[in-house]
Amino acid sequence: MKTTILSAVGFTFIMTQSILAQTANEAPNIIFEKTDVNCYGESSGSIISFVEGGQPPYSYSWSNGVEAQDIYNLSPGFYTLTVIDAAGTLNSRTTEIKDQEKLQIISEIIHPSTTTLQDGEIMIDIVGGNPFKLTTTPYLFEWSNNASTLDQDNLGIATYTISIFDRNGCVASESYTLTALNSGITNWEDIALFHQVTTGNVVYPNPSNVGGIVTVDYDYNEVEIITVLSVQGTVVKTYTANSNGKQYMDQLDKGIYFVLFSKGNTRTDNIRVVVQ
Repeated sequence: MKTTILSAVGFTFIMTQSILAQTANEAPNIIFEKTDVNCYGESSGSIISFVEGGQPPYSYSWSNGVEAQDIYNLSPGFYTLTVIDAAGTLNSRTTEIKDQEKLQIISEIIHPSTTTLQDGEIMIDIVGGNPFKLTTTPYLFEWSNNASTLDQDNLGIATYTISIFDRNGCVASESYTLTALNSGITNWEDIALFHQVTTGNVVYPNPSNVGGIVTVDYDYNEVEIITVLSVQGTVVKTYTANSNGKQYMDQLDKGIYFVLFSKGNTRTDNIRVVVQ
């Protein structure tokens, strides 16, 4: 209510003006405090919400179906909270729970040469996770044989397990079973001494690279079957000789192989091949 008094030539006029003021209801304001997952693939995230403004009390509804102010045990993803106050005014807000980078072990192994030699190796590289900051040891590790170095050498045939720990306490583990390279061949001396350099059989390039093509030249009159044998004694490939005296081999993994040449029941030659 507002009253105004005006005067003019001895007369007084009183004017009354009613002012109707209507203020719109203020929407609730939402503030989030979130915690991302601790380790890759976990459901350990959480979102705590704080609401102010509007007219309490409030009702809460999350996009994952939870009707509570705070939510826990969350997987990575987006979550939306809708808040409605006592006056029916609503507000929504969305936030993201982020995943951690996966903690991974990258390794390279070299098997011992024989069952008695201890010349095997395991080389380890670590990626991902949350490494320790400002330190020369970004990850903690533990070997099953209590080794104090990340990489190991002078290893014999056995199974070795390593566990890696990052700053968040996340763990990655791998096991490696080292076996003797020549354990699958029972008559090793016979194979080692058999190669006859006078036969004219040739394998090239030797050594060759993984993914490359290895060419085998041979005397068609002396060869009927070509067998590729792994260093463990397993048959990898078998070819029937053809009249052009040439065979191409591919898709050989890194390792040592023996190419055996035979005619009838007689083995005529053997050549050692290295793929690196």
